[in-house]
Amino acid sequence: MSSNSLESRIQGIVHALEQGSITRYIQIMVAIGLVVGIALLYLFVNFRGFAEREAMEQAQVARNIALGNGYSTNVIRPLALHQFRSNGKEVPRVNIPETFHAPLHPIVNAISLRLGKDYLAMTPG
Repeated sequence: MSSNSLESRIQGIVHALEQGSITRYIQIMVAIGLVVGIALLYLFVNFRGFAEREAMEQAQVARNIALGNGYSTNVIRPLALHQFRSNGKEVPRVNIPETFHAPLHPIVNAISLRLGKDYLAMTPG
């Protein structure tokens, strides 16, 4: 490879950076890197597990979504029980429709859980 060819390539890269054709790509990659970096920083520094009852319930709903059971839970709340009875419906024994939590957080969690679906099987032990 001649030095003129190498210089031409380097000059082409510098020109693309200065004119902006590569700049947008670099900005997107930096933004994605920042989001991933902040998420990992939160996960490894600030996250202390599921200490709150609501977080554990949302994780269970996310697991049900990932396993294909829909937006449901295995724990029935008194309000849900009242809703079923006041509408004249039979209370399901499993996959009870979730009426308490907002759907966005469990759905976002379900996306990541879906990737590891093979490891989600829960045993009594």
